[in-house]
Amino acid sequence: MKVPDGVALVQAAIDAYNRRDVAELRELMTEHVQLRPPVSALTGRAYLGHDGIAEWLHDVDESFASAEIVPLELQDLEGTVLALTEFVVEGYESRVPLGSEL
Repeated sequence: MKVPDGVALVQAAIDAYNRRDVAELRELMTEHVQLRPPVSALTGRAYLGHDGIAEWLHDVDESFASAEIVPLELQDLEGTVLALTEFVVEGYESRVPLGSEL
């Protein structure tokens, strides 16, 4: 698989996340990836490497009945991608969808 550049890379990663395609996420990210979701500001925990990506997906799926990243705006800013997204989750018991912009 050829790794896309810039905005296409971010879109491909979002799509792979929403499909829970761990294999594709591993292809799109380096072995040294450090994922720090917003909750890591409270927990101090980061997900490290390819195994960390798989663990993160597992943790999200354990926490929510559904979770999806919705891209609102993706912009290439000369080698850096600005990704404005909404993280939409649904609780197991309430089934109420909640969203937060990231």
